[in-house]
Amino acid sequence: MLTNLCQGSVPSMPDDRRELGPLGSAGPPLAMGSTEPDLRARRAQAQMHIQLQNVLRRMDRVATAGLNGEGIAMTQAQASALMVVFHQGGPMTAAEIAAELGVTQATMTRFIKALVANGWITRERDPKDARALLIRATAKAYRRLPAMIRVSNAMLDETFADLTPTEVTTLVELVARLRGGDG
Repeated sequence: MLTNLCQGSVPSMPDDRRELGPLGSAGPPLAMGSTEPDLRARRAQAQMHIQLQNVLRRMDRVATAGLNGEGIAMTQAQASALMVVFHQGGPMTAAEIAAELGVTQATMTRFIKALVANGWITRERDPKDARALLIRATAKAYRRLPAMIRVSNAMLDETFADLTPTEVTTLVELVARLRGGDG
C-alpha cells in the first residue's frame, strides 16, 4: 500500500460511508449497527474529549498565573503534588503521590526533583523500608500554603462559576464513572 501511495494512487474508500465506524474510522460503531444516533453519540464523545482538555488547560493557565502572581515559582502540576502531601498530613512516598494524581512514576520523579531543588519538599529514607523515600513538605511550603490555597480557590471559583453546587456534585460523579472507579 505504501508503494501505491508513493506512486500517486489513493486507497479506495467505500462508496457508502455508513460502512465506516464513527467519525469515519474503520473501527466498530459505538453500538450495534451504524445508525445516525450512534454517529451523533460518537461525535458528542469526541466533543466532550476536546472540551475536557480545554477546561484542564484553562485551569492550568489560571493556576500557574496565580502562583506566579503570588511569587510562587512552580507549575500547577507541581503545586498539585505538593497539595497531595499537605492533604495527607504527613510523609508520603512518590508512588503514593503519583497514584493520587494519576501520573507515572517518571513524571512524579521530575516533579519531586524540581520541588526539592526549590526547597518545597524534602526526601528522607523510610525507616520501615530502606529502599523507599518519604516526601515531606518543608517549613517554606507551609508558610506559602495560604497563598497556594488562595490560588487554588480562585482557579476553582473561576472554573465552576456557572455551575450550581448540585451540578458540580453531578459532574464529579460522572467524571468518577468515566475514570472507571479508579479514583
